[in-house]
Amino acid sequence: MDTNYNFPVELQPIYLGSKKEISNRKAVVRTDTEAVLGVVSNEYELVRHATVIDAFREAGKKYDIQEKVSLAQNGAYLFYQMTFPKVEAEVTKGDIVRMQMVARNSYNSMSSLQIVFGALRLVCTNGMVLGTKFMQFFYRHIGEVGGLNSEVTLSLYRETYKKYIKLFGEKMPLITTMAKKELPAGDGLFDKEKVMLPKYLLDEAKVSFEGSKDHTVWGYYNSLTFAISHKMKKESPNLTLGYGMEAWKVVERLVN
Repeated sequence: MDTNYNFPVELQPIYLGSKKEISNRKAVVRTDTEAVLGVVSNEYELVRHATVIDAFREAGKKYDIQEKVSLAQNGAYLFYQMTFPKVEAEVTKGDIVRMQMVARNSYNSMSSLQIVFGALRLVCTNGMVLGTKFMQFFYRHIGEVGGLNSEVTLSLYRETYKKYIKLFGEKMPLITTMAKKELPAGDGLFDKEKVMLPKYLLDEAKVSFEGSKDHTVWGYYNSLTFAISHKMKKESPNLTLGYGMEAWKVVERLVN
């Protein structure tokens, strides 16, 4: 997968024929390849992938972060994952979760800059998102995105990291409860009407869950995230994140 996120991109006018410019639209052009990444309104402001990554990297320097960069559609979509090795907890013996931040950005106006804090399970590197609104915020590409790497914004990110580290610890008792609560096999756990995931992923998760010795809510959740992380028919960071959030909602309902 391409990881060259720091490529040149700019807004360019669009013409009908050779002379008439379309007044209310611009093209987002990757100038090193001349690929058109999207068509946007005149109000659209570029938020460059490099700006996003540099800001979070700078704010998280003291945490010895680890990174993963993924791009899709000629670089139009960015998926940036930052994990914090020093912020982790052991749910059961040998089963460790670690703090992570995920940022999504695009150059085609299909999505805003989205930032989500969650956790990474290290046993089989399942990507997990703890909660649908768990430290999640957005920037639209219209008039809200200037100064992402300004000192004011960097200070905000540093404070957000501190708050999340505290919240991460507060969330662990719920996960511990999941690891203790047994679930019966069946009972509609993998019905598409109850879990909004593709049927083929639910089938994979069911096989994983029923073949496992861990029939707790935590084991059920990990069967879902295993399928999402390892059995997707096509690699898609955006879908992986969305499906992970859906899985978390389902298990929260089981313990609340």
